[in-house]
Amino acid sequence: MRKSGAAVAALVLALTGAVTSTTTTTAQATASGGCNSAWPGRNGHMYAWRDIYCVGLLGNTAGSDDHWGDAYGPFTGLDANNASSVMNAGYTGGRDVVKFFFVPQYEAASYACLDPTEYFADDLRDNTFTNGALVNDNIMAHKWVTDGECAWGSWIG
Repeated sequence: MRKSGAAVAALVLALTGAVTSTTTTTAQATASGGCNSAWPGRNGHMYAWRDIYCVGLLGNTAGSDDHWGDAYGPFTGLDANNASSVMNAGYTGGRDVVKFFFVPQYEAASYACLDPTEYFADDLRDNTFTNGALVNDNIMAHKWVTDGECAWGSWIG
């Protein structure tokens, strides 16, 4: 009986280990600090990641980019419509807000803003643009602006 009990216990431990070993990178990022661990300090850049919790860096820049899907600028090609977390490590004062756009060329009717005091939005699945569309996997452009260029209800984080 003791051998059977030990065998069952070993099987349970093995199964628990198998379940634990299938943990996703997102869960690992959360456990290790996610976007908190990715925070570079104030360096004048904005960052975008493919996955939530700042996993899978798409890129970073101190400038603006009016079309993430073209061949020019800091974000190109497949970067468009692929961001699931973003960060604002810009210097505070002046144009320190990152304004993300639903369509390229800075279309004013559909945007979402990230304030520097918010630091990052680690999961864009719960944020919307001013037109009501989800921000997650829908960013086509970004621009550095003042907080006065963002309406109430346009803030993400």
